[in-house]
Amino acid sequence: MLAQENRIGKGRRLEALAKKGREKRTPALIFRFLPAMEPPSTFAVTVSQKISKRAVDRNRLRRQITEALRIHQGILKRPWEVFILTRPAIQKLDFQGIVAEIIQFFNQLNADAK
Repeated sequence: MLAQENRIGKGRRLEALAKKGREKRTPALIFRFLPAMEPPSTFAVTVSQKISKRAVDRNRLRRQITEALRIHQGILKRPWEVFILTRPAIQKLDFQGIVAEIIQFFNQLNADAK
């Protein structure tokens, strides 16, 4: 589980990020992101009912994504606000596949920050 300081709560901050944030798509995930004004980096994860009708499956995916974020957030060289949406292809990935997509995204953020 992500620490409270690393979570984006519901509200205007999340809405602004969803509307104004830049977007990066992978086969399984959609990332909407903006540079944060101050550390630490914050994240929000959404798993739609289009992915699975069963709450158990959606919660498992959300927990896997947040765990991958928690473990690898140290890769980021500067603070970011990131909103992650899932796509149907996420069902075909295991935990290592999710981790690989998140690491690839973080590396691209670091390259853009230079």
